[in-house]
Amino acid sequence: MPSPDHCLRMLRNLGERGILGAASALLWGRPPVTSREVVRSEAEVADQRAERREAVLRAVADYNPSLVVVLDVDFGHTSPQLLLPYGGRVTVDGERREITAHFTG
Repeated sequence: MPSPDHCLRMLRNLGERGILGAASALLWGRPPVTSREVVRSEAEVADQRAERREAVLRAVADYNPSLVVVLDVDFGHTSPQLLLPYGGRVTVDGERREITAHFTG
């Protein structure tokens, strides 16, 4: 369960390396904020996720303010969990609010 500061630092590292500046979109998985050991109310979960979204947007604003950002995507350590092609192409259509993963050449 990465903290908001950890999320910011991860993206700042990508920004300093020029990766955020070269990206055409950022897909950010819905962060885990609970576990078997850490139980939170729905309000606390919402607050925790909002803090992480704010950290992501803050980092993006510093390194590529025009970057298309899609937050809370169900991939990574989420449940339910969607598959994305590793090293493959993903199309992000902001107007239609759709993400398409391309699993073939």
